[in-house]
Amino acid sequence: ELPDPVHDGSVCNAGVDCRGVALYPKDAPLDLTPTRVTGDGSCFYNACSVALYKTEAYSKELRVRTVIELVSSINYYSSDPLPYLTGVSGTVSEAGLLDTFLSDNARRELISNGREAALKQEVINTCKETSWANILHFPAMANVISAPLQSIFPEHSQRIRPYYNRTFYPKDWNQQQNDKPSVFILWCGNLRSTVFVTD
Repeated sequence: ELPDPVHDGSVCNAGVDCRGVALYPKDAPLDLTPTRVTGDGSCFYNACSVALYKTEAYSKELRVRTVIELVSSINYYSSDPLPYLTGVSGTVSEAGLLDTFLSDNARRELISNGREAALKQEVINTCKETSWANILHFPAMANVISAPLQSIFPEHSQRIRPYYNRTFYPKDWNQQQNDKPSVFILWCGNLRSTVFVTD
């Protein structure tokens, strides 16, 4: 059982992430503190755990719950068009976008057996503790935590940035649900993510 998120405005003791500060885009919210998390292949889950609970202790639990969400709703995550990528103004085709985030073995599945098989392969990959998260995991995590998840993408790679630099909402979210704060995750690379904590 996950505890209730900590919303006291405090920052965890992980320290400020200087690389995150350097990568932080000009169009992102200004009232956030970049916090370094462990870069061990679970950086996305570590970042979400720190954002919610001020500790990385719930990283494994969040990964497992993300896998369960993806498995239980695979039809949603693989439907045509991909619902979590619609409404974005961009120039990359859906196939091209899939190519940017699928792992090598999932790309092979996409070519051989189609989108659903490729996304199922990504779910299998997610079960491995050191597998990196990708854009598929953001809407799944939003559903796990029942709150908006803001993906903050640096200002490079302008072709794909509109797809990655956005807020992902839970499937049943409506805009009147303002009672839960968003979690903000910066794509940092270099084996770590940055979590931002609002005051």
